[in-house]
Amino acid sequence: MPGGFSSTNITKKSETELPQILVDFELEKMIHELKDNISQMGLDFSVYLKNLKKTEDELKKEWLDKARERVRAALVLQKIADVENLDVTSRRPKKKLIKFYANTRTRKQ
Repeated sequence: MPGGFSSTNITKKSETELPQILVDFELEKMIHELKDNISQMGLDFSVYLKNLKKTEDELKKEWLDKARERVRAALVLQKIADVENLDVTSRRPKKKLIKFYANTRTRKQ
């Protein structure tokens, strides 16, 4: 949805300063998710890396931009939730976001 409401469009325009600790944590989370997925398929992570001809550190370097993007998206969405006074523990935010999204789509048509 070019120019419309999406976390990708919002985060690209964001100039949020990213704490390195959050980026590092996100990279670790991404690696952990990959390890879990590989394990669920009955494969060994070290064999997977060997087949890729990469190390875990090389994967992290390749994924650095994606980790930054994910952290930036989380920070931006948290800021939106704060500004809009959304309580993410209730169903109310979902309804507000659906209504917001519907209004955004209606304005574009």
